[in-house]
Amino acid sequence: MATKDDQICGDTKEEMSYKLFRKPDRGETTAIFIDPAEGGDYSAMIAMSKKYLDAFMSYHSKTGETQIDIGSAQLGNEATKMGKHIYSHTGLYPWIAVERNTGQATISRLLELEYPRIWKMKTFDLQEQKEEERFGWTTNKKTRPKMLDEWSDALSRREVVVYDEEGLKEHLSFIRPEKTPTHPEAIAGKNDDRVIAYAGAWQVIQMVSSESEATNKPSQAWDEGFGAIYR
Repeated sequence: MATKDDQICGDTKEEMSYKLFRKPDRGETTAIFIDPAEGGDYSAMIAMSKKYLDAFMSYHSKTGETQIDIGSAQLGNEATKMGKHIYSHTGLYPWIAVERNTGQATISRLLELEYPRIWKMKTFDLQEQKEEERFGWTTNKKTRPKMLDEWSDALSRREVVVYDEEGLKEHLSFIRPEKTPTHPEAIAGKNDDRVIAYAGAWQVIQMVSSESEATNKPSQAWDEGFGAIYR
């Protein structure tokens, strides 16, 4: 059952989008994975612990657009709020990994807000013919099967703790269609954003190292190669 934390979980619609299942410990290393929505669909964020291997906090909502912001940019505000909330308990900023395919506006907002720990992933630039690091997590034909298979294994072996009943229910409607068995997805009319966010968080938390507060110093987040259009 989610706990009530007045700093972030309240009674408004946006506050009710957050669920905190336990308060993280001081010095606990954590990571957040974000699956941003497009076209007014649901966005999901999952926070996972390196120490306990549990998904201790979640966010699930149709992030609203404003006259000056698209929903995925607003999601960057919510991600920063979530990161700062976890920092208030742990003294360590969680790494935030944003699914890059639909999350470039989310990444841009995190950069504008100077969030200190935005995940970078190595990708191969076909035009430049070289490997480089870019902000965000790229989901493609190579990474998607790996992240979903390893997440399925972690659940089957009970290596991870998932508290959210709604998140678990979403997994029940995540199938391998007969026509595209190599591309599992939600059945028609159902969502799979939380499934992707859980799988992504599991990948990232395996990669981060445990640390102490002394090593957690904010650094300049802006990547000059990210693109002027996002400034």
